[in-house]
Amino acid sequence: MTASLIRDVFICHASVDKEHIVRPLARALDQAGITCWLDEGEIRWGDDITAKVNEGLKNSRYAIVVLSESFSSRHWPQVEMSAALSIELSTGVTRVLPLLAGDDEAVEKIGNDFPLLRAKRHLLWKHGISPIVMELNLLLGRKSIAHTVDAARPESITIPMPKIKHSFTDRDKHKFLDRAYEVIEGYFRQALAQLEQFDQHFETALKKEGDAAFKCIIYKNGEVKQECRVWIGGFGRLSQIAYAEGQNIDSRIGSSMNDWLSVETSDDGIYLKPSGMGFSMEKGELTPEQGAEYLWKRFTQYL
Repeated sequence: MTASLIRDVFICHASVDKEHIVRPLARALDQAGITCWLDEGEIRWGDDITAKVNEGLKNSRYAIVVLSESFSSRHWPQVEMSAALSIELSTGVTRVLPLLAGDDEAVEKIGNDFPLLRAKRHLLWKHGISPIVMELNLLLGRKSIAHTVDAARPESITIPMPKIKHSFTDRDKHKFLDRAYEVIEGYFRQALAQLEQFDQHFETALKKEGDAAFKCIIYKNGEVKQECRVWIGGFGRLSQIAYAEGQNIDSRIGSSMNDWLSVETSDDGIYLKPSGMGFSMEKGELTPEQGAEYLWKRFTQYL
């Protein structure tokens, strides 16, 4: 059996929006080197539709949900969205990316129809495709193309782009580091909450220490089982997310580390690289979400 391809995004939408929103968006993503799962390109004659959609959601890193007035009245795309939200809730990793389409009145109505998504930052289709591509490149840890063709415009044409080696400034690295830290903190917060639900013997706490550090404690039957601290820094560098673990860890910034994630770059993108000190796990170029999972697995490996 052929292994399923991993895609960058799954596009969840109402069929009514396919011609004017989804296809132009898919073309622009393809031009930017972002792979996407789109039903018309994946589901063949005779395929089990539900199985193919489940496979697409499972093997896509993000799900762009095109929220429009048409979406609000269609059952199947809402089922797909619910499945993506369920994956996000069970893993603690951001999966659902809301894209709102329509005028101000329609956007307000969509927000009222789907209150669960109000807490999420969304993008607006009326602002064009370029911001969508740029934001996705940031999420994927890739360099944004400065002048992305806006495929939503009728006059746009498909132009093949050469493979260009990118350079990254200190500002690029610092922005990526800040976003990675936010992702990791959010991941730990959700993961701790789910751990309490998973086993009633566990209680947890997450304590922020300013804007660039937090400490986690896991109690089992009221006793401290594990502690860790995550902060921006490490060896005096502002290009690392440091990690220390163990009971009664030093709460000072700059305390000894057990591991760290360094911001690294290549010709193709920007990513996190773990030191891997004393922790057996596949190493490589990690996205912020993968970096968060790496640290969480390390933190909980002896529970």
